[in-house]
Amino acid sequence: MEPVNPHCQHFLMLFIRFFEHSHDTVRSISWSLPSTAPAVADTITAHFEDTGRDFGDYDRVFTGDLGWIGRDILMELLAERGAAPDGEKLVDCGASLFSQEQDPHAGGSGCGCVAAVTCGYVLRGIEEGAWRRVLVAASGAMLSPTSSQQGESIPGISYAAALEADD
Repeated sequence: MEPVNPHCQHFLMLFIRFFEHSHDTVRSISWSLPSTAPAVADTITAHFEDTGRDFGDYDRVFTGDLGWIGRDILMELLAERGAAPDGEKLVDCGASLFSQEQDPHAGGSGCGCVAAVTCGYVLRGIEEGAWRRVLVAASGAMLSPTSSQQGESIPGISYAAALEADD
């Protein structure tokens, strides 16, 4: 069976882990996307612990979609855990699609941004040899109007997939 995307045949999925996280410190954040930054931080650090890797083992680490605000929060959370990446190595999919001049606040659609950047940019970059190994950590918010109105936190969820070029 031929893959739908011909770029996908050249990649090996090494790791995927689902991690659900609810963080009390995000109760006051009115935007949903930055609330997923703690879940992304936990997923990235759990991936590093599980695999014995760190940021140095990846050419790029893509997140999606935290936006400009969530990316800054993620950088702080990772620094607190001793896993601060090089600022150019960590790329947020939403921040890469929307400039700050467009006033996207916390980004766009998480599932749309990470899918567009991964399938349209990341896979092509690996195939063309720009990167050998990347980590994609997607995220989403488990929004509920009822729980938000009751002052509950917004649970965030994140998963990571390591993509590596075939030899």
